[in-house]
Amino acid sequence: MLIQSFVKRFGVSARGGRCKSLGRRLCRLRPTRPARTHAEHAREQPRRKERACKRSGRSREKHATRNSGRRPWGQACRSRGDLGPGLIESRFPVHDQTKAPDVPAEPADEFAGIRPARRRPSWWAIAVVLLSGFLIYHQRHDVIYALTSGVARPLGQAGQLFKNGQALPVNRYVRISGTPDFESAVILDTQGEWKFRSFFRLLETDRKLFVQRIAGPLPLDMVAHNSFAGRLVPLGSVSFSASIRAYFDQHITSTRVFDPAVFRAAFQDKRLPGALADKLGETVAIAGNQPLAFDVRLPQRYLVDVPHDRYEKLEDATAALTATGAKLLSSGKLISRESSLSGFSYECEFPKDRERAVLSAVVDLGNRTRVEPVVRSVVAPLSQLQPAGNGFAVVGASDPQAPPSIAWDDLTSVRVATNLTIPEDAFLLLEGERPSAHYKSVVATAFLLAFALVNLMAVRRRL
Repeated sequence: MLIQSFVKRFGVSARGGRCKSLGRRLCRLRPTRPARTHAEHAREQPRRKERACKRSGRSREKHATRNSGRRPWGQACRSRGDLGPGLIESRFPVHDQTKAPDVPAEPADEFAGIRPARRRPSWWAIAVVLLSGFLIYHQRHDVIYALTSGVARPLGQAGQLFKNGQALPVNRYVRISGTPDFESAVILDTQGEWKFRSFFRLLETDRKLFVQRIAGPLPLDMVAHNSFAGRLVPLGSVSFSASIRAYFDQHITSTRVFDPAVFRAAFQDKRLPGALADKLGETVAIAGNQPLAFDVRLPQRYLVDVPHDRYEKLEDATAALTATGAKLLSSGKLISRESSLSGFSYECEFPKDRERAVLSAVVDLGNRTRVEPVVRSVVAPLSQLQPAGNGFAVVGASDPQAPPSIAWDDLTSVRVATNLTIPEDAFLLLEGERPSAHYKSVVATAFLLAFALVNLMAVRRRL
């Protein structure tokens, strides 16, 4: 009742919601309009339309000014309602109320001028996939070796492995024992590193097992035992396979020693020239013009070393040796072993009928007396050998001191020097290379595989 009386008295109405108190909230008030009659409403309608027409003219005026630079004046605005007869003169353009109101244009896209990112062609992703696959395939053996056991697998003696024809565990961490052939060993010098590694073969393996030792000074426990632990791989799988084969074939020679009985049987059966097995069981091809060295023991001839601690003078040693019945073929000479004076050396000939007795008397000259038979080496090619009684004769020997004939009983050994050719099925033991050294290959392969899969999925989406 209070608010109604306030409205009637002051001619205002309250808006803005519920007014709780004038001190706490200020209500929005606006003046009230009295109710209008029909005549007043008819008179107000033309004015309202005229005002709308004027407003439309102003907007058209601004549009025309932007486009042509001229402002339209003196245009008439025709009313379409109760404006009355005739035209109403106006300086604004005609407003056609039959047209739909202008709809404002959508704002321009601010990202429309940005060029899209350039996409890589599909062939580039395919090339990346192929390259990743090639690298993964190239280091597949290292990844497999990294996942094997880190405990060396013992295989025993190298000679027994190849004699029995046992299959070797390739690309595994193994331990093999054997006698190294240091005569044909070479030193590998890696470029860019001050590290040297020895490369040699193991005997009794028919040149099918080689060892690459670790670099630097070797520990004492490794030197004391001929046992090698490392990664066993085919020799053809390493990067220097072709170069090491060519170097061995052209520059490295190995001395092969044959049993006199085996050589005698092959010579008498006329199986030479041809292949012959040496004392290590390796097959060697002997040609007709290939020089052979025959170690021949001269009968009744010995080398005698008289100890210096028993005979300090050369004359005393000579008189004592002559008293035993030995015939001196050379004057004595001083010899030294281990950087100290050892004694006097003589070449003697013992009588054939008293050979054993004289030999026993010479040995009794001192505790450190050395006696060994005299062995001469006769070098001759196979084509110059002719059978002669219980031995063979050398026809046209170049050495004037060579005996005219050699008895089979006096032949101690037959030697030949041949180029050391590495067979195609040879193996290499990389000493000291453990599986843990190739863990980085596993990580690299995982990254390459993920990279290849991402590019492969990208190529699949574009197809």
